[in-house]
Amino acid sequence: MEYSLGTWQDVKKQAMKHPRCPFCVLIQFFIDNSPVGYLYETGPASIEWLDRGGFFFDTYGSNLVFLNEDTATSPYGSGRLVKDTVNPALVRKWISLCEEHHGNKCTPKKDVIKTVENPRGVKILRLIDTLDQCIVEARPGDQYLALSYVWGPVMPLIRLQQDTIGMLTQKGEFKDNRDKIPVTIRDAMDLVQMIGQRYLWVDSLCLIQDNNDDMMDGISHMDLVYQCSLCTIIADYGSDSNAGLPGIHPNSRNVYQEVVEVLPGIRMTVTNGVYNAMTGTHSDCAWTMQEFVLSHRTLIFTEDRVYFLCQSNCWTEDTLYDCYPAAINKVLSSGGDIHFADDNDKHPLSSYTSHLFRILCWDNFPHTIKRPVRQENFPSWSWAGLKGIKDGYARSSGRDPDSTNSWLKTKTYIVWFKRCPNSANLELIWDLASQEAHGVPGEHTIAYRPTPNDPYGCIKPSFLDGLQTQPTLDDPRREEIIKSELDKRNYHLLHFFAFTVMVETLKKLRAGSQQELTMVYSLKGYRGKECGGVKLDNPRMMQKVKGPHELILLSSMDKYEGYFNDKIKHKRPFFWAMLISWIGDDKVVAERRGIGFIYNDCLDDVILPPGRVWKEIVLA
Repeated sequence: MEYSLGTWQDVKKQAMKHPRCPFCVLIQFFIDNSPVGYLYETGPASIEWLDRGGFFFDTYGSNLVFLNEDTATSPYGSGRLVKDTVNPALVRKWISLCEEHHGNKCTPKKDVIKTVENPRGVKILRLIDTLDQCIVEARPGDQYLALSYVWGPVMPLIRLQQDTIGMLTQKGEFKDNRDKIPVTIRDAMDLVQMIGQRYLWVDSLCLIQDNNDDMMDGISHMDLVYQCSLCTIIADYGSDSNAGLPGIHPNSRNVYQEVVEVLPGIRMTVTNGVYNAMTGTHSDCAWTMQEFVLSHRTLIFTEDRVYFLCQSNCWTEDTLYDCYPAAINKVLSSGGDIHFADDNDKHPLSSYTSHLFRILCWDNFPHTIKRPVRQENFPSWSWAGLKGIKDGYARSSGRDPDSTNSWLKTKTYIVWFKRCPNSANLELIWDLASQEAHGVPGEHTIAYRPTPNDPYGCIKPSFLDGLQTQPTLDDPRREEIIKSELDKRNYHLLHFFAFTVMVETLKKLRAGSQQELTMVYSLKGYRGKECGGVKLDNPRMMQKVKGPHELILLSSMDKYEGYFNDKIKHKRPFFWAMLISWIGDDKVVAERRGIGFIYNDCLDDVILPPGRVWKEIVLA
């Protein structure tokens, strides 16, 4: 149900005048603390109550809830006060609920240590024994937590090295040297004991830092270390290993929870999605991000909240979903969703390559406090190509792996090649040899499945008959440009053939509209007819670019259903499309500028002449 509040200026006036409107005060607090609050300057104001959890302003994952822990009959739209210190009993409850209700989906793997029956494991798994305060060698079946954190510029005073291993394996050694242990590691050790566990894995104290063989064995099995942990502690707050885990000890965090009494005895507050709350250096680092993705369960410490995120649900200190474990919290796992790795993947990190299409279709949701800026040392087609983008694993054609794999097989058509730095070699990104090297994907893993007839396992559509799909190296001028770009960029370029179309303009949606928050621009074709939409990676990069604009048709889809986190759903078939901008007048190399869609029924009479054009593209 949607409620009109007048205009945003009306809300601001009501929040500041005397007597103030308490509800408007809370809304104003939300706007002032929203990374896209500047978009609320004009236009009509409205608020909507959704069944999935309270009053929503936009798709950002923030919402208003009632503080009704004692009287709530449902977790939706309900919240609780956050205390200065983390309640260990609540953390234990989260882990227990996950173990009891979520089954195999959230159950950690068991085979971390190498044995005769398990030759894939790590040779030696060392753990911090928080009871005996020393390093021990784990035995098969030992349960442990893992810590994911950033070192920063701080070099720990105490590390596991060849000349310290004898000392650190002595009982009580960490107790005697507590002040030398980085604060984040120290807090994690305390947390492990607080929740009734014993063992903790930390890289600097469990891998021999000056032993190459031990380091390489540990690093090559990092996926198993995190997949087999009972839970991974994510230290999102701070920029180095002395930032600590906020809330573990008294006076270690300042809880900022805006609480307003909207009516006598009725209080409300604002809750935020976990991905929105993750603003620390941790989420900007690829190494720590992989630890996050690989873990079955994570306990995320942000500046003033703790979140529990597993493969089935999300619980936090300021909501009541843990009191109703059957209810799925779709609010807090907001944004494009960081998908966890599939247990059936034998090589989960390598498998990202096998579903390149999903990686290409990322978007910049959720927004960040900093506006996205092009990062020159990374490709534009990757989420890493923009500073401020944290969501690198985009939504796909559906949640069901089987239907998504069917879509990859029948609705995609591009044969992807890569141009390699230094050599400029032209190579397929994926084929049967790649699959043999990295392992056959699991039955329900979303991935390309190559065949002898097609390197991506796609059924060749009839419209490709007679068209060139493999680039050649026989154009000297083209090769000169490509090699020049490779020398400047020093990363892989994508090289392929695809259909492109031209649209006349990109029209910004009116100020204050809900869709403007998603940064979706309307695509205007012949005579200004609307033919789709596009989400710009960085609107500032397109401000001075005049139309017409060129888009690559990536794949076809049967229906549109909230791909840009909006409320629109319809069965009008469309093409996924990538907005590009050419580098130089030769139009050999292009960069991505956005991701969007074009309706199929617009391709004949709305798209600008000459319509669909089969074109060779090098994407940087």
